[in-house]
Amino acid sequence: MASALKFPRPVIPDFDQPSGGRDNRYRLDEAFDGLHPAMPVPLSLAGIPESEHPLQQDWSHLIDLMQTKFEECREIKSQAEEQDKRVSELLDRVRDDIRAARERVAAAEAYAQDVETQAETRIKALEERAASAQAYAMDVQKRAEAMVKAAEERAAAAEERARLAETWLSRVYETISGECSAKPDAASAA
Repeated sequence: MASALKFPRPVIPDFDQPSGGRDNRYRLDEAFDGLHPAMPVPLSLAGIPESEHPLQQDWSHLIDLMQTKFEECREIKSQAEEQDKRVSELLDRVRDDIRAARERVAAAEAYAQDVETQAETRIKALEERAASAQAYAMDVQKRAEAMVKAAEERAAAAEERARLAETWLSRVYETISGECSAKPDAASAA
C-alpha cells in the first residue's frame, strides 16, 4: 500500500560549500528526482525496500548534516562564549588600569597642588623676610646716617673746641710771652 505525502521544498544552508557568487543554500532537488513537491511521493518505489529508498538516505544524510552543523554551532557558541569571557576580562583589566591611571593622575594633581601651595608659602615667607631685611637695612642706614651726622657734629664741635683752645693757648702764650719779656726790662730798669 502506497501512501501519498506532500513535502515542502526545504532550504538548508550549506556551510561546507563556498558561495562562489551564488547563494550558499541549495534545494534538495536531487531528493525529489524532478518531482514537483505538490505531487504525491510514494514511500517505496518499484519494489525498493523502504530502508534503501533514495528519500530515506537523503533524509538520513540531512539529519547527519544537521547534527554536524548543530555540533559546529555549539562549538562556535562555546568559542564565542570563551572569547566573550576573555574580552570581558580584558575590559575589566582595562577598566582597572583606567581607574588606577585616574587615581595616579588625581594623586599627581594633589601632589602638584601641595607643591604649589608649599612654593607659594615659601615665596610669601621669602618676600616677608626680604621686606623685613629691607626694612632692617633702611633702619640700619638711617641709624648709620644719624651716627655719621652725630659724628660730624661732634667733629665740628671738637674742631670748634680745638680752635677755641688754640685761640686761648695763643692768648696764654702771648700773655706769658708778654709778661716774661716785660719783667726783664722792668728788672733791668730798676
